[in-house]
Amino acid sequence: MNIRVTQNATTRKYISSMNKNLGQMNDYHTKITAQRKLFRASEDSISAARAYVVRRSLANVSDHQSSLKTAANIFSNAEAALLTVSSEITTVSTKIVEGVNGDKSQTERNIIASEIENVAKDMVTQMNSQYADRRIFGGTNNSSAAFEYNSSTGKVTYNGVDVNTLSSPKDFPGSSSILIDVGLGIEYDASGNPKESTAFDISFNGAEYTGCGVDSDGDSLNVIQLAFDAAKALRDGDTNKAARLLDKVNDAKTTLLVGVTKLGVKEKAIEYNQSRLETDELNLKSSQTELEGMTTEDLAETITYYKLVESAYNATLQMGASVVPTSLFNFIK
Repeated sequence: MNIRVTQNATTRKYISSMNKNLGQMNDYHTKITAQRKLFRASEDSISAARAYVVRRSLANVSDHQSSLKTAANIFSNAEAALLTVSSEITTVSTKIVEGVNGDKSQTERNIIASEIENVAKDMVTQMNSQYADRRIFGGTNNSSAAFEYNSSTGKVTYNGVDVNTLSSPKDFPGSSSILIDVGLGIEYDASGNPKESTAFDISFNGAEYTGCGVDSDGDSLNVIQLAFDAAKALRDGDTNKAARLLDKVNDAKTTLLVGVTKLGVKEKAIEYNQSRLETDELNLKSSQTELEGMTTEDLAETITYYKLVESAYNATLQMGASVVPTSLFNFIK
């Protein structure tokens, strides 16, 4: 019994073989170009599984690096704002000294009081600084200005509360922590509190830097409120009170600078963790190269296979002239 092979079947078989050779050749070419020894898990399931773990770790490192970069920028802006406020406190002190001078007329004291008020208002602006749509010194409050001054009452508020009414910064609204993972996984102590070595607080309590509550004389411990109070004392002609507030303004500046120092320590911690993550990234990328990349031997072997498949593909093309008819006369022979 004779079996006849139709021309269509022969053509389909030829095209299938040609496409198979072409596909293999493209696969090897892609591997050579990218210098990767695998693109699919089926090519080496063990290496692919390990590579997946490495890739996931790299993604986590990238997320932590992004968080720390944001934190670094927040801290940098916070430090700049606090240093500006520190400089303005010095200006306020100088103006108070000038205002309590006995040779000044009341008109001159009124002018100095206005100058102090303008500086105090800029302190409010600085303490309401924002970065990336985030109110830096508002703690967890991001919906309204952290500090406000009411000219009719002469009172400064922090997160809606008079700065003189609470003696502890942590008692103000919005004083909860905002923690980020520094890449070690947040761990908790026996009391359920995050360990400082594994979690980083990127929130800033503005009352902690500017002060809050009142002292035994009933004077404010908040440097912005002190500035407004000193201006009012000069406007009222009460130079004794203005002079008394002068020392307290200077003490408040010391408190603020201590806060800046603590902030600098945290910035160093950010830099350390950024450096650690960079090292982790380099190590992970090295592991990724070992698992997915080609060694010199792998590259040589892949090029050899590519040349073999290329030869087979060219031979297949040459066979096409005899397998695929070029005209109607081929069927008549």
